[in-house]
Amino acid sequence: MTKAEAIQVLLNESNFSIEEIALKLDVSRFIIHRWKTGMSNPRKNNLNKVARLNGFELQWMNDNEVEILKQKISNNLLLNNNRYEKIIDNQTELINRLKYENQLLNENVKKFRRSKKILSDHDYTAKLSIEPIEVLEVHGVPESGLLGYTKAEFISNAFDFVNTNMFPPKYMERVSIEFKERVELAKELGLENFDISLNVQFISKDGQSIWAYYVSFYNLNDNVVELYIKFLDDFKSFDTSVKN
Repeated sequence: MTKAEAIQVLLNESNFSIEEIALKLDVSRFIIHRWKTGMSNPRKNNLNKVARLNGFELQWMNDNEVEILKQKISNNLLLNNNRYEKIIDNQTELINRLKYENQLLNENVKKFRRSKKILSDHDYTAKLSIEPIEVLEVHGVPESGLLGYTKAEFISNAFDFVNTNMFPPKYMERVSIEFKERVELAKELGLENFDISLNVQFISKDGQSIWAYYVSFYNLNDNVVELYIKFLDDFKSFDTSVKN
């Protein structure tokens, strides 16, 4: 079978959620969603990881053709009607599960603290419409401006975020694509409100690079998303010859 067919089988047969698989592979859950919906295919090493995670081994015929071998490892998992509850007989599995849950809890607590803090400690805010993706409002930019831009220049760049030089080349096009995929996934899951925290790269007026942390609060009913942005570090030289 092809890689596309193999990842479909492995994800559909998996006892792990998309979030759990994403954490174990150190990729975003939106990447896993793209694999599951056939929008993209995993690399060979990631497909091997998904297989081993579920107790399978792969035999590769070539770079695109692969065979899923008979399951070698028993997970000893009994699933009840609630897909989020698992009874684990093996004590080693239980310990690993508890460690994983504790890791998730710590990460979520850290994200919550950062998200809560940014509501009062940010450099500026913006409001966007979701469909179509358009900047509606920009607030909080100081009179002295930001990143070497005047206040008027910065606000103008924020409104024209796709075409401005305030972000790396092609960078915001990719961000816009991920934005749309995120909204589509939320609709599939039946979510009306959710928040996402990300790091975004900016380019100052004199060509220096700086990263910003931002939290975006989505409201699908009102068709808006509110962004709170905080710049993180010192300026660094940005090579404009590098395509992002």
